[in-house]
Amino acid sequence: MLESKETPGLGDKIAKDPAFRNNFKELETQPGIIVVKMGEKAKPNQVEAITGATISSKAVVKLLNKGIKQWEQPIAAYLATQHENK
Repeated sequence: MLESKETPGLGDKIAKDPAFRNNFKELETQPGIIVVKMGEKAKPNQVEAITGATISSKAVVKLLNKGIKQWEQPIAAYLATQHENK
């Protein structure tokens, strides 16, 4: 059974909150995405956490970083073959 330690209704803001979703427009992924408190974003690889839903915010960023790491090499290899074929 899954257990949530967040206030009910806050965790779903990761999908519904326009301000949180805007974090990902023009987000830089290198040297890795990090979570900061609301109002503390100073770098293009930072995502402002939703106040009261920090665990959910961190989970989204963790998933993104994991996915980026997983796909980084296959994408680079694909792009290299495309460049060679030109």
